[in-house]
Parts: sequence; structure tokens; C-alpha cells
Amino acid sequence: MSLQRWTPFYWDQERYGMLVPLLALPVRDPLWNLLVQRFLLALAGLGAVVLLARHVLAGRDWPLAGALAAAGLLALAPPRWLFEYLFDQPYGLSLALALAGLAVAEPGADGRRPWPRIAWGALLVVLAHWVSAATGIVLGALAVARAIADRLEGADQDAVRARLAWDAGLLGAGLAAGQVFLRLAAPVAVTPFPLVLAPQPLSALPAAWA
Repeated sequence: MSLQRWTPFYWDQERYGMLVPLLALPVRDPLWNLLVQRFLLALAGLGAVVLLARHVLAGRDWPLAGALAAAGLLALAPPRWLFEYLFDQPYGLSLALALAGLAVAEPGADGRRPWPRIAWGALLVVLAHWVSAATGIVLGALAVARAIADRLEGADQDAVRARLAWDAGLLGAGLAAGQVFLRLAAPVAVTPFPLVLAPQPLSALPAAWA
């Protein structure tokens, strides 16, 4: 796609935003183009693991936890699964972008959130939902779980609520943008592969989550 005909989404589909092929457009040699794309995806996939540790363990020893988690992923994950996650699927990239956006938009040492940082954070979250429109659902559940854990550990109630509200606001904006992207993709596709946008029946949810 990067060398033949770039489109915003995977050819004639309404999902998997083609951010990495876009970044690799200047690299015209086929082998180097492939290697650049795979390097970016692998870097994002491992970065997502470290950023998850930072997101959940803010204020604690998250660099060590993230490094151990990334090393454990490389050492213990089955090769086929590892290839799918690091090189083939959009989930590592979308998680890395969204978590980076949440981190950028966090308050500084003075407790304030400068608007440029909020804007950059929102942009990264929106890009994450271009790559994979469901990213905010996973991270939204994680944000709620983290807020509950913080309260159980005695964190300031107002600070926990503020953090949860900012995370929910940014992720909600990303989810809304993702739905817009999905609906704009079909009219420009040559032979679109429609993505069904409807709730699963409750009976199908256990198997889907499993």
C-alpha cells in the first residue's frame, strides 16, 4: 500500500487506519519500506506495554515494571502470537498512541494542564482511533479500574475524579472520531467491505471477550 496506492484505511475496508504506511511513503525501496514499517509497528507494540505500566502505576516504579513486562512478552509469548501483535495487527500501535496521548495531556509539576499539551494529547488519541476505532473501550475500562484501585489505596478523591474525567473525556473524543472515520471511509472505497456497527447479543459476549 505504501508503494502502490495509499488509502486512509486498509484497502476497501473501514478499519485499520494506514498510519504506518503513510509514514513509510518516503522510503521507496521495497525491502527498506517493509523493514521501516515493521520496525515502527514493533516499536509501538513494545512501547504500548511500557506505557500501560506507566498508565497503571503512575507515581510508582513503572519503568522497571514496563521493562520486565516487555521482556516477558518477548521471552514467553508464542512466536505466532508475537508476530501478530508486533508486526501484523493494529492493536499495539493504537494502544501506544492513545496511552502516549493520555500521558502528554497529564498535568505538569504545578498541577496545571497547558492547552498545547491537551491539544497534542487529543491528537494522539484521535490518531489511535483512526488506527483502531475500539481502542477507547479497552482503555476506558482500564481507567475506571485504576480509579477504583487508587481510591482503595486512599488517594485524594478529587484528584482521582479529575484524572478519570480527563481520561474519559479524551478517550470519548477519540471514540467519537473513530466512528466518524468509519462512516467516512465507505463512500471513498471502490468496493467497500462493510463493517457491521451493532451491539453483540448478550449471549455472544462471553465468547467474544474470551
